[in-house]
Amino acid sequence: MRNILKENTAEQWDKVRTQPEYAKRVDEVRQVAEESLHEPVPLLPYTKFKLFYETGNRSVYETPYFERRKRLNAYSLMAKLTGEKKYIDALEDIIWHICDEYTWALPAHFGTEKEIADQKIFLDLFACETGFALAECYSLLEDTLSDLVKRRMRVELRTRIIDSFLQRKQPYFWETVENNWAAVCGGSVLAVFLYCAEDDEIAAALPQLESAFTYFLKSFTEDGCCLEGYNYWNYGFGFFVMAADLLRNFTQGKTDYFKKENVKTVAHYQQKAILRAPSMSVSFADGSNCFRPLYGLSYYLKQEYPDLYLPEKFAPALSDHCYRWGHFIRAFLWTSELAETNSTLPQTDVLEKAGWYIRRKENYTLAAKAGHNAEPHNHNDIGSFIFCTDKGQTLCDFGAGEYVKDYFSDKRYEFLVNRSLGHSVPYVNGKEQAAGAEYRGELLFADENQAVMEIGGAYPDSTLRSLRRCFQVEEDGVILRDEFEFSEPPTEVVERFVTHEEPCLQAGEGMVGIGDCVIEFSPQLYDVRVTKEMYSNHAGDATAAYMVDVQAKKLEQSMTWEYKIRKVNETCQSMN
Repeated sequence: MRNILKENTAEQWDKVRTQPEYAKRVDEVRQVAEESLHEPVPLLPYTKFKLFYETGNRSVYETPYFERRKRLNAYSLMAKLTGEKKYIDALEDIIWHICDEYTWALPAHFGTEKEIADQKIFLDLFACETGFALAECYSLLEDTLSDLVKRRMRVELRTRIIDSFLQRKQPYFWETVENNWAAVCGGSVLAVFLYCAEDDEIAAALPQLESAFTYFLKSFTEDGCCLEGYNYWNYGFGFFVMAADLLRNFTQGKTDYFKKENVKTVAHYQQKAILRAPSMSVSFADGSNCFRPLYGLSYYLKQEYPDLYLPEKFAPALSDHCYRWGHFIRAFLWTSELAETNSTLPQTDVLEKAGWYIRRKENYTLAAKAGHNAEPHNHNDIGSFIFCTDKGQTLCDFGAGEYVKDYFSDKRYEFLVNRSLGHSVPYVNGKEQAAGAEYRGELLFADENQAVMEIGGAYPDSTLRSLRRCFQVEEDGVILRDEFEFSEPPTEVVERFVTHEEPCLQAGEGMVGIGDCVIEFSPQLYDVRVTKEMYSNHAGDATAAYMVDVQAKKLEQSMTWEYKIRKVNETCQSMN
């Protein structure tokens, strides 16, 4: 087994053991390890495995599956740092359990019609990740693990990853897909090959795996935007960076992706996606409104590209609900006391190719998007925007919903978080926005004072000639102006604003309070109502969503609707 992670040195591990900046993270992992030592290893019975096919539920099987990966991480670190027998025994037990698993893939990623032998060696995201974890765990703890466990690991890595890839009957779909799968699967498989395959096997596999990297990098716009969502930048680009680093080490610098201009551009995406420090992020598509940056990835990229903004606060070591090995271990190996945090984020980011506009003011941040409705992890959200203060997203984008079977089917746009009725966009003549690349918007103009978008093309309404949405940036807030042009008078137009906070409606005063913000409008021109709807968030928790719907008292063929959204000192409750 090769040692190709150059930070895997006695000196670095001594730092992790002794230096204060690691103590909190190590204590967190130690606590998890100690608690789980006294609990049985979670079982993965067939009754849980089959549930996805029967009901669409993923979490019942995935929760114990990921709990096993959590223990692999915790026991590995503690065994490495302490050498204590209790951690080594627990680590070898959990490795043995993982090697016993019927398949490393998740039920949601393949059908039961596959042959039994093919199910065992099917390479999805998590089968590939598991291979990466075991290969690197072997390399880091080779002198600690018993011979039989290491032999078992080599056999499973050979069968499930190396032979599975080399002997595949046809290419895996992720080899030519332009999204995170190409990087996570391709990068993880590449890592396994670099750690433990023969030289001729690496030479045979490398062209296809590097081709997957090419497809992955195509998933970003020319200005480096990750349309899948910020958490998928952490995920997909994170695995790309880990694999590219191992490949650079293996080739002794001959293959260096970090010298490529498009990789540098994508690396700068994180600072554009952070709305407000330390941890509020853009939640467009299947993103999250509070996805904390990763220690290892952020520090590594800062060393590669010194002009990058280094965030002030990071995710805890075991915060990822999938407990991904690579990010976890690099939170200890890729951090550096030499990297200093920057004091401020850029004030304005305009991603023209993606159609994104982000403006950070002292008291608030505005983020808005154009784009099209066939983006990766698409939501029908052309013209959607976020208004964020230090307390969080006031007018929000809900981000990813619960990943159940129907979420990735033709029923996707029946889910509130994915359809345009779950976003702060208009509803026109009884129609919401439609899915498809032909339904699109355009960022017409953007500077530090305003952004103008044409979003009429997102609606399947032949009478809507134009819908121009303008955001005018003021010191205390934003003036939102929508200019409608119809070929004939409309029958219904509704402006919708969405939030997680219960609004305080003061219609007679032309005001809707939401948290520490207000939407101001002319009560002589508009009627306003508030409704509530429940949805399942990404964690599967029932979550309340509030819709503020505004309707003009008089509809015209050509009309301009205007509102002021501003930050206030008092809260919504104190306005009553």
